[in-house]
Amino acid sequence: NLVVASAYSIEASADKIVRVFAPNSDKVMQECAGHTHPATALAWSHDGRSLISGSADRNLILWNLETGKPLKTFAAIHDVVTVAISPDGRRLIFSATDAAGVSQLWMRELSSDVVRPLALTQGAIQPFWAPDSEQIAYFQDGALKILILSSGISRTVCRVSPGPRRGSWGAQGDILVAARDLPIQRVSQNGGTPQSVTTLEPGDPNTQHFYPSFLPDGERFLFAVA
Repeated sequence: NLVVASAYSIEASADKIVRVFAPNSDKVMQECAGHTHPATALAWSHDGRSLISGSADRNLILWNLETGKPLKTFAAIHDVVTVAISPDGRRLIFSATDAAGVSQLWMRELSSDVVRPLALTQGAIQPFWAPDSEQIAYFQDGALKILILSSGISRTVCRVSPGPRRGSWGAQGDILVAARDLPIQRVSQNGGTPQSVTTLEPGDPNTQHFYPSFLPDGERFLFAVA
């Protein structure tokens, strides 16, 4: 699992270590050791100052990247698969799987020790935040859905192809969605038919576009190619 913030890249790996790499380099600047099982999830805060990792050890760790030491450890109840920090820096959303392999979305305030499951999200995966920090989007039952946290009301935005690979919610109200073997697609938060905004290399079935991330203007975005 790899994420990028500013010029730095961070890797969560099977050897339980979270590594910080120098800008445009494979040089390791910091190694963060604290998980007892493979690190499986990473999230930067929107200001780029905080990093949280999740693991199969059922913990989330907030890191001091200067020292490589944990600032705080949060119990996550189940194995953590993905995690996201709200734009206002107050809350975490994460997906975790139970012993039966069923995923569920959970939320906690960074200032609290209470973690709670979100209703109607059994089987949901890969959550990400709205710019207002009051809604989340996620994938469930072959669809992109939105949940309003204050009311608990959920609605479907559109159908999505199998194998979703993350999403991003922009400041202009559009959502980017990545899926296996497809270009990055854009759809309005109000619903509609997703439109392709990248082009896969013709004749190359191995090329994939994934991990889209809107820039602050809500128009431009980054994505990974592999």
